[in-house]
Amino acid sequence: MLGVEDVVAPTELASNTELVATITVITGGCKKFDRFTTSRSEGRLTVEAWGTDAAAGQVCTRDLRFEPHEYRATLPAGNPVILAVRRPNGADLVRQIQIR
Repeated sequence: MLGVEDVVAPTELASNTELVATITVITGGCKKFDRFTTSRSEGRLTVEAWGTDAAAGQVCTRDLRFEPHEYRATLPAGNPVILAVRRPNGADLVRQIQIR
């Protein structure tokens, strides 16, 4: 799992509207972003950023980069809906979205 620096998401969405958020992923050195994975439960959407880390046996720079990536999803049922973006240290970045 890759680190995440920030999440920008709307605080309100009309029902049946697609969520469009920007998730800033930490890359650089030997780390490269590949994809988001998602798990759902009622009222909660959990996202993880995944990629590659080619550090094993290589010399990598400490060139940290903050890459914004668009994330789109249909929200699960519930009001409000919690968008939780996981970080490797276990602390989620959480945004609450009201459905109107």
